Amino acid sequence: TAELFFTDVQVPVANLLGGYALAHREQIVAFLRDANPEDLATRFDEAEELLKTYRFIASEQANPHDSMAELLILRGRYDEAEQELAEAVRIRPDFCIPWRRRIQVKVLRGDGAAAVAALAEMKANGRCRKAEIESASCYAATWEATLRGALEEAWVIQRSPLCGEGDRDRV
Repeated sequence: TAELFFTDVQVPVANLLGGYALAHREQIVAFLRDANPEDLATRFDEAEELLKTYRFIASEQANPHDSMAELLILRGRYDEAEQELAEAVRIRPDFCIPWRRRIQVKVLRGDGAAAVAALAEMKANGRCRKAEIESASCYAATWEATLRGALEEAWVIQRSPLCGEGDRDRV
């Protein structure tokens, strides 16, 4: 239902807009909450325009590219999202969120092997904290098993030491 959809998406979409819209976060959440499904595409278009402005204003920062990628992922525009994520990690290789999103895009495309390869790149980067790598490892391993149809294996991974309590909720 629309209510459930907006409950799930309203805060993440507001978070997409990063520091540029931090002062207007509550307005954005209300804007999305009150939208009907037919208006959602228009609202995503408006969010994308805001993010383009944010990216223009802060072009030397990684966060605008990562935020744009998050919106593009929500819209299913994975090629564009991957370009934004590549730019984010180029600008700031120690910003680990785009590394994890690169894994997410591979998973959403149904390519478990590519997700595992993206995890290997994140590890090789050498700039992400152990906890960030473990969280990404949990995500990649769980979804790689799920995509292979090995649901029992995915369940075991979720309960393994690889996955912390917070990861169990996110994956």
